[in-house]
Amino acid sequence: MDIIVDILEIFQLVFYLYIATSVLMLFVFSVASLFPYKPLLTNDGIYRKVALIIPAYREDNVILEVVQSALRQQ
Repeated sequence: MDIIVDILEIFQLVFYLYIATSVLMLFVFSVASLFPYKPLLTNDGIYRKVALIIPAYREDNVILEVVQSALRQQ
């Protein structure tokens, strides 16, 4: 009977450690969220290339208008 009690105590300890770790992790992340992350924005004047995919299945009559509208975007 002592072995069963020992096994249950070990299981209980492991369970409490698991819960305590989860609570500690939640606490650390909630405290860290109080300090907002502000990334450094650099304006180096370089424009990156972007690929724009416009789905156009059976849109032969309006595809030129759609492409011209996409090119007018900033």
